[in-house]
This record gives sequence, structure tokens and C-alpha cells, in this order.
Amino acid sequence: MCQRENSFYVDTVRDFRDRRYEFKNMHKQWKKKLSQAQENKDPLEIKRCNAMVVLYDSLQLAHKCILNSFYGYVMRRGARWYSMEMVNIKIVMAWRSFDLLITALSILLFKFIKPNQFV
Repeated sequence: MCQRENSFYVDTVRDFRDRRYEFKNMHKQWKKKLSQAQENKDPLEIKRCNAMVVLYDSLQLAHKCILNSFYGYVMRRGARWYSMEMVNIKIVMAWRSFDLLITALSILLFKFIKPNQFV
């Protein structure tokens, strides 16, 4: 069945991605609350915030694993929703992210290390 006729796969991946972003945002919020609780030295609040940080981190990681398996499934030739176009888009996006990361790390590295330091 064509993805244009039945967008189940695309809708499911989009929903998982959006939910992962929600969990990542909640994780950041609870980390901020944890920092505030540590400043206030409130042991009960620290414990509660720690639990929520672990919960949201676990949820976003679980969604990341599931999303990666969705992308892997799309590459399998016998898959019902096989789509080389989707695979190519994912690879290009990953490569761009990797390229940006390497560029940023190189800039940071050269701020702290002189280019002729290892010669």
C-alpha cells in the first residue's frame, strides 16, 4: 500500500519524534528545578527532581531507540513501508549534523590549542 494513501508509518514516526521532543524539554525543565532544589538544599525536592530527571531522560532515550528502529525498518527491502527516499533524507540529515558537530569541535579545539603546539 502506498504511503500517500495510508500515512500510518509517517504519522507514527512524526508522533514519536514530537513526543521525544516533549520529553527532552521536560528533562531540561526538571534539571533546572533540580539545580534550584540543590541551591535551596531541600532533600525531598532534590529526590523528587532527581526521579523526574531520570524518568524523562529514560523516556526520551526509549523514544530515540524506537525512532532509530523505524528508520532501520524503512531500509529493509521487504518492509511494507520500504522507502529509499526516506532513508536518503535521514542519511543526509545525520551527515549534516555530524559535519556541524565536527566543525564546532574544531573551532573549540583551536581556541584552546595553538596550531603549531604539536609540531
